[in-house]
Amino acid sequence: MIPWPEANLLRILHRDSVKEIENLSKEQLSRRFEPGSQTLLMLAAASGANAVIGFLRSTVPTLINARSDDGKTALMYACVIGHLTAVKLLVEASDVNAQDARGMTALMHLAWARPTDVIAIADVLLAAQARIDLRDADNQTALDWALRRHTTSGDVTAYWVGDEDELVERLR
Repeated sequence: MIPWPEANLLRILHRDSVKEIENLSKEQLSRRFEPGSQTLLMLAAASGANAVIGFLRSTVPTLINARSDDGKTALMYACVIGHLTAVKLLVEASDVNAQDARGMTALMHLAWARPTDVIAIADVLLAAQARIDLRDADNQTALDWALRRHTTSGDVTAYWVGDEDELVERLR
C-alpha cells in the first residue's frame, strides 16, 4: 500500500479534475488506498467523479474489474452510492455479474442501498445483462434485497417504500 495524502485525493475527487493526475504513471494511478485497499477508480466511482472515471477507464483499464479487500469493484461502489453517470461510464467494460466476498453483485448492492436513481441504474445494469438469478452468501437475490430492509440487528423488519413495485417488476 502506497499512502497518498488524503487531502490531495479528496481535492482531486471533489473537483473531478484530471489535471492533477494526468501526468502520473500507470503505477501511481493504480495505487491502493486504505481502508479496504480501494483503487482511485473505486473512490472516484463512490464520489461521482466522472471525469476522473473516464480518464482512469481509458488510461488504466485493468482498474475496471479490480477488487477491494472485500471484493467490491468500482461498479459496485457507484451502485451503492447511486451515481448514474458513473455506472454508465463503468458498465460497458465491467464484469456486471462480478460477486464480492459476500457474493453480492452490483445489482444486489443497488437493490440493498436503493439510492435516488435506483430505477434508472437498474435499467442500465439489466441492459448490460446483469443476472437476476445469482444468489449471495445469504442465499439472497437482487429481488430479495429489493423487497427487504435490514435493521442493525440483521432482522428483516420493514419494507421500503417508493419505487419498490417498479424495481421488483424489473427484477422478476
